[in-house]
Amino acid sequence: MKRLELEKIIKTDTTFYVLKRGETIASLLSRIPFLTPELRKNVLDGLSLCGLDFNALKEGESCFLCRKGEILLSFTYCQNEERIFQIFFPQGVAMPYQRKEVKTERVKGKIASSLYESILRIGEKGELAVRFAEILEWDIDFWSDVQTEDSFQILVEKIYVDSKPVRYGKIYLVNYSGKIGNFYGINFNGNYYDREGKSLRRAFLKSPLRYSYISSYFSRARFHPILRVIRPHRGVDYVAPTGTPVSALGAGTVTFAGWRGGYGKLVVIRHPNGYVTKYGHLSRIRKGIYPGKNVRQGELIGYVGATGLATGPHLHFEVLKDNSWVNPLKLSSPPQEPVPPESMAHFIAFRDSLLKLVER
Repeated sequence: MKRLELEKIIKTDTTFYVLKRGETIASLLSRIPFLTPELRKNVLDGLSLCGLDFNALKEGESCFLCRKGEILLSFTYCQNEERIFQIFFPQGVAMPYQRKEVKTERVKGKIASSLYESILRIGEKGELAVRFAEILEWDIDFWSDVQTEDSFQILVEKIYVDSKPVRYGKIYLVNYSGKIGNFYGINFNGNYYDREGKSLRRAFLKSPLRYSYISSYFSRARFHPILRVIRPHRGVDYVAPTGTPVSALGAGTVTFAGWRGGYGKLVVIRHPNGYVTKYGHLSRIRKGIYPGKNVRQGELIGYVGATGLATGPHLHFEVLKDNSWVNPLKLSSPPQEPVPPESMAHFIAFRDSLLKLVER
């Protein structure tokens, strides 16, 4: 938090100190010349009583001391915009400074270019776009599937501090409507379901990249731009800047991670039910990705590059089923477990209460 903002909170003459790299609260207090050992102990005890975690402090956090002459009136430690702790003297009363308000709000808009840029245009933060995409990423590729004039809406908690929005809380509902279809995600007991109560989670994501575009599709006969011959293109090429994160399409085990001919730097993952995915032309493979490594769905495995036979930065992505290539864009996988039957009535009531807020 800025010094001027904190001074407004305290509204008195103050002495300002900033936590240095590697410094503890105790060493910070020892730098304050007019604090006696007894006052230092009272401050430490008060901060502990307020719930400040001394092991989670970061460089740049600040404190204010209010005093009249040599008499200490109060000590305020500011961990961030939401976590502020105050100790008042001479009583030694300690309390967290509460300035937080949580509101559930509806955010809506239309696609002008990408989802990310469209959410920024309506005054929201990029974090909301990322979380929105993560909820629907099993159904929508938020580059190739979105089109201008598609619409979106989000029912989300916003955390306000001093009437200023500082972060997002729980997302209760998302909706994306366009030429690709009408998709809902409803948060029920911590998992997201569609309107019928089917889980949004599937064995495979829609795409290994969140922001990219397709330059070359799956084909039995494509002219290779480097080899200058007609040959099958058994995957999909996603164009994205060098360094763009690449995620595992589904949970599985890494069977290869290294250099392989025209693929350049390549990661191969074996999944259940006879599926294999390949991620080629990587600029680098993430540290810790090696044969035998088990990876989660969506886990970072490498970064887009142009290694091997590539004319520019892109991800060459392939899917095999029982050793036969399949078109990644036509890959489908069953959803995970739906809402349990015994919870369906509760889900329907909760769903309908949310829909009333976004369908008005």
